[in-house]
Amino acid sequence: MKFPSMLGVSMAAVAMSACSTSRVADWRPEPTPTGATMSTRVDAILAEDIANNQVRASQALSTVPDPSTLTGPLDLQQTLALVALHHPALASIAYAQRATEAEVFQAGRLRNPEIEFEVEEFGGSGENSGFDAAVYTLRLGQVLELGGDRGARRDRAVSAARLAARDTEATKVAIYTQCTLVFIDLLEAQKEAVIAREAKRITQDLVEAARVRVANGAATELELLRAQAHLAQATVEARSAERQVSSRRSDLAGMWGAQGAAFSEAIGPFDDIAGAVPLDAVLAAVDGTPAVARWADEMTERLAAIQMERAARVPDLAVMAGVEHASADDETTFLMGLGIELPVFDRNSGAIQAASYRAMQAERDRDTARLETRSAVVGLWHAWMAARERAMSLAEQVLPSLEAAKAAADTAFRSGKIDYLDVLSIQEDYLAGRIAITTARAEAHRAQAALEGLLARPLTSLNWGPDQVPVEEQP
Repeated sequence: MKFPSMLGVSMAAVAMSACSTSRVADWRPEPTPTGATMSTRVDAILAEDIANNQVRASQALSTVPDPSTLTGPLDLQQTLALVALHHPALASIAYAQRATEAEVFQAGRLRNPEIEFEVEEFGGSGENSGFDAAVYTLRLGQVLELGGDRGARRDRAVSAARLAARDTEATKVAIYTQCTLVFIDLLEAQKEAVIAREAKRITQDLVEAARVRVANGAATELELLRAQAHLAQATVEARSAERQVSSRRSDLAGMWGAQGAAFSEAIGPFDDIAGAVPLDAVLAAVDGTPAVARWADEMTERLAAIQMERAARVPDLAVMAGVEHASADDETTFLMGLGIELPVFDRNSGAIQAASYRAMQAERDRDTARLETRSAVVGLWHAWMAARERAMSLAEQVLPSLEAAKAAADTAFRSGKIDYLDVLSIQEDYLAGRIAITTARAEAHRAQAALEGLLARPLTSLNWGPDQVPVEEQP
């Protein structure tokens, strides 16, 4: 498993947290292509949950390890499952999504009828002192929305709900992308700690070799003192690297709200670098990114707002019917009436114009979002390609030479052919090369994760033909 598919798993977690809302309304937007990237056992359970709409996420994710009992190694899939269950922002999103469902339901309700009861001609003087001459009236009224207000109101609520669902999905993608970045940071810190421990071991070997050289008279005491000083420094750096690992582990555990990290280590294919993808194929996916795709729903919502304001321009008709009873002559009569507002001074034209201007603004905002997203995608793609090319070059060309030089220098030092400073310089070059490779790989993984987070889909899902050759493979 490589990081390209690993971030695909993180994007699939968008569907994970969606399970917390058991009803899937027909107004929700289509899931991003990453929603179909569920190949693991947890993902399969969650996919079934979405399809059947019956099981809550807490039941569907019963196989996810308990954070308090997780003491072994942790991979990205488990990390994302823990975040999906315990991140407070995702719980908040679930309530917000249910609120939009309730608003859609409410928007389609009819106006309530009105009932009125009235008593007249009582409690006065003379014949009207009591209730013998009272007149009782009972009226029932209903407002009829002639302009299609209820349908327009529901259409706008549906559009607003779709837009909210789109933004909710984008928030989930951002959280899972951030989790992936923190996970990569921990893998990098663990690699650096391994290199720091190796540096300490190499320096210990040099101290022992220097001690033998001094005993044999091949070197002075100064050489041994230098080796011991470098060993002390390597020890300090190894401890610092371990503290950095502890800090990164706490950062990752904080993603699911844990006070401390109970797991032992993070595991993942850190040394694997994803294959190159041409820029044209990446740019072709810009319109499907959350930042751009949301504006289609935004436009629909604003057009629905125009229709709602146009519907409000048509006056509502008030219908009334009732019965009246006169106690004086014991007679009962029926009442009926109609009422309608005369649109003489206000035809809601200002609100209609305002809604129209907001729809025009949405078109410009969509163009701005596309331009900004395209610029961000290009920047991340170049950063990713530069980092992966640097990591591959260092691993394939530089590191083998440094390893050969290190082995030769170690042999020469033990045989007395070179002094301590020469072998130390070569050892430092070797360790610096290891660190440079680790940094380049981490930068490549981070740039790829950020790029896939922006696209809301793994790069492996992009379509590109054989005529689209990545930059570094062009002749």
